[in-house]
Amino acid sequence: MILWRHLVADIQKVKHTAFLWAHLIAPLVGSGLFLAYISGRASKPLNTYSNFLEAIGVILPLVISILCGIVASQEEKAGKFQVLLGSSIRRETNYISKLLFLMLGNIFAILLAVLTFVLGMKYILHIPNIPYLVFFQGAGWLIGSSVILYIIYLWVSFTFGLGASSLLGGLGLLVSALMITGLGDGIWKYIPWAWGVRFADTIGVLQLGDFNSNIKSAVRAEFEQGQIIFILLTIILFVVSIVWFRKWEGKKFYE
Repeated sequence: MILWRHLVADIQKVKHTAFLWAHLIAPLVGSGLFLAYISGRASKPLNTYSNFLEAIGVILPLVISILCGIVASQEEKAGKFQVLLGSSIRRETNYISKLLFLMLGNIFAILLAVLTFVLGMKYILHIPNIPYLVFFQGAGWLIGSSVILYIIYLWVSFTFGLGASSLLGGLGLLVSALMITGLGDGIWKYIPWAWGVRFADTIGVLQLGDFNSNIKSAVRAEFEQGQIIFILLTIILFVVSIVWFRKWEGKKFYE
């Protein structure tokens, strides 16, 4: 109940800001632009799927970094984080609420983008045999793999501020884009910024790709290894972030 009250309070804080509108307008505009891009182009289902999900996966680090920075800046202005740190006996509840609030926005935005895109392909572009389930599976991996990014960027935002978070977000965008290429082969499993695009791509290859069984077996093996690392690192970093937040006094690193 405490967590629920804090979550409702977080929603009320941004009720009259651009935060909620950004999660509504950006997915609609992005999906619309991509529909316009593929209109009249002959493309295989795998290519359409990969291009769309990769575009979301690449832009996510930058968007997440900015949103985390905005939320942290809002809390800093509200009494130098003292509302965040002093409004609950178990202060980690406030942190989890903030993280959950950001993740719910992420879930809504990604699912809205995918839903708009697949419905646009069906009813506007009249593309037959759309692999709906594969698109939403890919979206699920984008959502899951972004949890660790929210943890990282929220810590950076609280500790160093919006500017540092945005800068790191820009670097994350570049890393995500590079990890799609051959540079990411073999090492993407250890780089959180690569997880979203690589996991989503793997789902497309396994479900839609016209490859022989040997290639799919190798891809599936990498996918399974990546899953283990993804789960372990996310849990470890979440626990570390909880421990840090319990001891944090609301000061920036230079204070």
